[in-house]
Amino acid sequence: MTKWILTFSYGLFCTAVISYAMAFNMEQFAGTIYINSAFLGLFRMFLNLSLGGLDYFVKGLGRKKLHQFAISYVVTMTAVVLFMKSTSYGNSTLITLATLSAAGFCSQMFVVIGVISSELFPTSIRNIAASFTSTVARFGGIVSPNLFVLEAYWIGLPYLVIVVCMSIYLVLFQLNIPETKSAVQSDAMPEKSEWGRKSKKGDKLLKSKTNGQNV
Repeated sequence: MTKWILTFSYGLFCTAVISYAMAFNMEQFAGTIYINSAFLGLFRMFLNLSLGGLDYFVKGLGRKKLHQFAISYVVTMTAVVLFMKSTSYGNSTLITLATLSAAGFCSQMFVVIGVISSELFPTSIRNIAASFTSTVARFGGIVSPNLFVLEAYWIGLPYLVIVVCMSIYLVLFQLNIPETKSAVQSDAMPEKSEWGRKSKKGDKLLKSKTNGQNV
């Protein structure tokens, strides 16, 4: 469970940095702050409703796949912006759309992490785990206004930092977090004799508890 909480904490920290950094630096994008804010809000609403519906109606589409898609989208769009910022290709409108859409997917990442953590951790520590990860995310919000200060060193450096950090998170999430959709929530902590063992046994136990229904 330690690597679960550390993975979630790292992911929420990075997501908070990206999400709030975009919000605090909205004036640097093409267009007005008001139009960009409206686009971001509408995009987030459409995205959350669409992916929530897919998760509910498509049984084979689990939390893990949705979250991996969101991380991959953020990495891809940020890499596109990095390329356009460091070369003469692209224009300000494309940079704005790519950046804001990546920020919009961050809201989906917040939601999915919350769902997975509530399904993954035993009842006795579920609230503590959620509180810890939320606290780490607040530190990401504190750091986020300084992300675009890195442009003073190189115009593409903030986006390079995002690409590297989120790529690391994608790998950590894939390796450490099991699928939790349709899994029975655990009400008890593992036996003390099982502490410190590799989580493969825990992952197998989680999969064996699936009952074919959404939690």
